Amino acid sequence: MHRDCVIFTGRTDAEGYGRQWDRATARTKYAHRLAFERAHGVQLTREQVLHHVCHTPACVNVEHLVLTTRWEHRSVYHKGQGPACPHGVSPRCLACQRAVNAARQLAFKARQRQAERCQQCLAPRYGSHRLCREHRERENARARRLRRRHPPD
Repeated sequence: MHRDCVIFTGRTDAEGYGRQWDRATARTKYAHRLAFERAHGVQLTREQVLHHVCHTPACVNVEHLVLTTRWEHRSVYHKGQGPACPHGVSPRCLACQRAVNAARQLAFKARQRQAERCQQCLAPRYGSHRLCREHRERENARARRLRRRHPPD
């Protein structure tokens, strides 16, 4: 993030761009496009693209925006590279998506395993006498140790 960025604090989309209601057109628009239109008194067309010099999608500082065409934006500003990924995780970057999905799957599986363990361990407290094999063996081993320490008279 550039140090002079003005970050939009309202609603953002999945790619990090700010979204804001435009009363003039009665539509939701990108916040950086609205800021540019209001600052310069122009109405942008669909073919006109604003390039973020700072590579921060949520930035609405008009000094960080360069008006280009779609072709120029792709060929000049993003020549040979995908969209900028300033934080190392971009929703548009396939490598970042794969890494995020893999991390989510690992976390989900860990939560599932923890839930299974907790259900098995808490079962006796709730009146269930059915334990899994591992917990039944643990209970039997604990009972044997107690009998050895305190033999019946």
